[in-house]
Amino acid sequence: MGSFFSYILCSILSMVFCILAIKTKKIHMSFSSRGHDGTEVQSLHINPTPRLGGLCIYLALIISYFLFSFSYEKEIFFQLLFSSIIIFSFGLADDLIGDIKPKWRLLGAILSSSIMIGISGYWLVNISSEFIEPLLKITMVAIIFTIFSTTGISHSINLVDGLNGLSSLIIISICCSIFSVTISINDNFLSEVCLVIIFSTFGFMIFNFPFCKIFLGDSGAYTLGYLLSWIAIILIHRNPEISAWSILLCFFWPVMETLFSIFRRFFQGASSMKADRMHIHHLVYEIISRRLVNITDERLRNSISTLALSPFILLPPFLSYNLLYNSYSSILSILTLSILYVLLYFYLYKKLKISQKI
Repeated sequence: MGSFFSYILCSILSMVFCILAIKTKKIHMSFSSRGHDGTEVQSLHINPTPRLGGLCIYLALIISYFLFSFSYEKEIFFQLLFSSIIIFSFGLADDLIGDIKPKWRLLGAILSSSIMIGISGYWLVNISSEFIEPLLKITMVAIIFTIFSTTGISHSINLVDGLNGLSSLIIISICCSIFSVTISINDNFLSEVCLVIIFSTFGFMIFNFPFCKIFLGDSGAYTLGYLLSWIAIILIHRNPEISAWSILLCFFWPVMETLFSIFRRFFQGASSMKADRMHIHHLVYEIISRRLVNITDERLRNSISTLALSPFILLPPFLSYNLLYNSYSSILSILTLSILYVLLYFYLYKKLKISQKI
């Protein structure tokens, strides 16, 4: 394991880049702060804010690779960073230029995962399912399933990026859970990568929560989702005794939000690729905004909404670590949480409709 100072330096690097992005916003605000004029229906923010947080974190990760002497398998970290260049570039292009359709960002995720599979030789071969695992013995099926999984998780992290600190909290909580797993099984390399991501993301989060000086952006959400999904795959590949369902449980919140949104839009006759303001964090924000009318600062209402959701976000990663080798309990937890999620969504939806009539 690297020294504690090394990981603190990751946060400092991320913070320095965030400060630079904030201090130079007069130069790039015209194109890095889009979405606050009504052009993005899902936006809950009013004040124009740079979307360069992903760039700041990514630069911190790259510098960390060159500065730090990892204890084990440093080449895998290089493979992760190298393969993520495409998905990062597609996300950054959307942050700076806009109008990069979701299908192109998904294509970036597909290309990045394809490169990672080609240079690392890792893919999903064990998902703790006696029904699906025989299919994964067919290499091409396993590769396609792996690409589908990593692409889906990358997109899911971007989907939940809607409140101050929300996506950062999800990323850090997932990474902390995986880090705890790697410590328990003595996988020192993955432990180091997790810590680098945690501290780099935390350096950004300081400026994102609660007063939102900078956004994570698509580049950050897609790239960090991509990196987390691949860390999970490498972990499962190298440790088949671990329940893949427990690792999926770790990603419950963003995955459930994505799947539920797809079904919700399908039954509403809307496109699954079209953004809206009907995600669960939107409902929470609207309810809190109506309750806290005395708080005029929109940023505070936004951040309070994140705090209100935090217990629900932190529970799945906590359960994931505690059910590491128990597939049946992990599946039961996923099903139970899914039911609770749906009930919570419709409770909030009904409550919002009632408040709108008053």
